Amino acid sequence: MSKMVATICLLCCLTLATPSLAGYADLQASTSGVSGPTVTVSVNNPTTNSVTARVRVVVKLDDDTYYILTSAAFTVTSGATTSVSITAPQSVAEIEDNPEPISAVQ
Repeated sequence: MSKMVATICLLCCLTLATPSLAGYADLQASTSGVSGPTVTVSVNNPTTNSVTARVRVVVKLDDDTYYILTSAAFTVTSGATTSVSITAPQSVAEIEDNPEPISAVQ
């Protein structure tokens, strides 16, 4: 009987965890601006639920080094778009990769 209870508990945990882990993948992110060391990313949530996530973007700095910028966690409500600003240690020369929504869990 204890194996049955353990299996049911595991299935319940997986069922509860799956929507919160998968939600960030539905977000749509794009770079909306660069000013000095600050990159602004526009994040749209086309889903019917609020989603908490972070955004990661790879940039090339003005000294030709590459840097991965990661935002703090933020929440986007259903059908909304929000802007997220991320600051590099020095001026950004160019965006190397499209912004990518990632899990809010660090």
